[in-house]
Amino acid sequence: MSAGFVTREREPDHPLLAVFLPLLADWALAEQVPAAWRRLESLTEPGSKVLLDVFLSWLMERHRDQSFEEIMRMLQVLTPLEETVAYRQLVGIGNREEARTILRKQLGRRFGRLPAWAVARLEQAETAQLETWAEAIFDAASLEELLGRE
Repeated sequence: MSAGFVTREREPDHPLLAVFLPLLADWALAEQVPAAWRRLESLTEPGSKVLLDVFLSWLMERHRDQSFEEIMRMLQVLTPLEETVAYRQLVGIGNREEARTILRKQLGRRFGRLPAWAVARLEQAETAQLETWAEAIFDAASLEELLGRE
C-alpha cells in the first residue's frame, strides 16, 4: 500500500474518511453520521466548509426519501427542545403560575387576606415582576408599598 493512502487503521480521524462516509458506509450509517459531522465541523483549515457541504450533499443524496429536518435530526444538529424559545415560553407559563401561587401564600401570611386589587395585580403580573415582588416582600412595610396599588 502506498504511503499516500488514508486508511481507517492509520488515520481514523482523517477528515476525508468523514466526508466519504455517506458514500461508503453500508451499515449503521445513521449511528456514524453525527460523529463524522462533528469532526468536519471542528475543522478550522481554509476550505474546510467545503468538506461539510460535500458531506451533507452526499448524505442527502443517500437519503433522498428523508426531509432536510430528518437529515438534520440524524446529524443531531437540531436545537434541543429545551433550548427553543417556544419551550421556554411554555415552561415559563408553568413557572409563572407556580411563582404566583407561592407569592400569594407568602403575601397572605405576611399581610393577611388579600384584597381584590392585590389579587388582580398578581394575576396580571409576568414572571419577572412576580420575582421582584418575592424578593422585596421582606422589605415592604405594606401590601400597597410592595405591589404599588394602581
